[in-house]
Amino acid sequence: MPVLEIRGLAKSYDDHQVLYDLDLELEAGTITGLVGPNGVGKTTCLRCIVGLVFPSSGTIHIAGVDARSDGVRARRSLSFLPGEASVYRWMTGQEFLRFGLGFHDTIDDDFVGRCLEAFELPMHRKLRGYSSGQKQMLALTVALGPRVPLYILDEPEKALDASKRHRLRELLDEVQGRGASILISSHHISELELFTSQYAFLNAGRVVLDDEIDHILRALSRRVRVRFEEGVEPRDVPNGVRVEHDGRDWILHASDEFDSHALATQLLKQQPLRLEVGTPSLSDVYDHLYVHTMERA
Repeated sequence: MPVLEIRGLAKSYDDHQVLYDLDLELEAGTITGLVGPNGVGKTTCLRCIVGLVFPSSGTIHIAGVDARSDGVRARRSLSFLPGEASVYRWMTGQEFLRFGLGFHDTIDDDFVGRCLEAFELPMHRKLRGYSSGQKQMLALTVALGPRVPLYILDEPEKALDASKRHRLRELLDEVQGRGASILISSHHISELELFTSQYAFLNAGRVVLDDEIDHILRALSRRVRVRFEEGVEPRDVPNGVRVEHDGRDWILHASDEFDSHALATQLLKQQPLRLEVGTPSLSDVYDHLYVHTMERA
């Protein structure tokens, strides 16, 4: 049984539709990144899941419980980190932690202790004296402390430095290891790649189908990126190979008749400064799906 199952989710505000027939499913013990630029509906989707926004249509099941007909019981199975996490400035860190965790039935005290150790928070200091990063880490501790099957995290890496992002990665791995599922929303692609390799791409209010992503990956895997000395261009490019200029780099798209490795071998004869025959990264897929689409529009 999926920990989270969304079917046909739609949401509109007056005459503006944000989500269209969205489907999403998370299995136990997975970390999934919800990917997309600002404005594609990521935050609205999360708010529908946690009950802050009522869907126009569709169903949401959390740990097998219908969130529409039994919302209170369903949402006892999740913990949520909002994208704009607020704190009470007059509280100490310890007081806010106790307050935030008090909304949940089961708390993993040992894990909370490991979060506090990892984040090195001054728990007896008033929150008015916390930095933005410290406030974020305290909010993360509150969100990750409950023992639930589903965690919804909206931009959890926000305001964290590199060392604390790596500590967060270790903590999320531990949560995943005990069988919980984590849904992370972010438009910072390089940060998402630190936390997971499983993604749901949201575009125009829908989750992009796996078949479309596979098509993009196949196209990108045939790409060769090369850089020569200033003023040098690729020579003797075979028929059917498409060539693009990207700053100082040249991007060549191999064809069925001439694969990327054969193309790279030929380009090496020109002694390039750099050559990449790549497995596409998340950033490559993101650019293809969003940036290039907007440029063509």
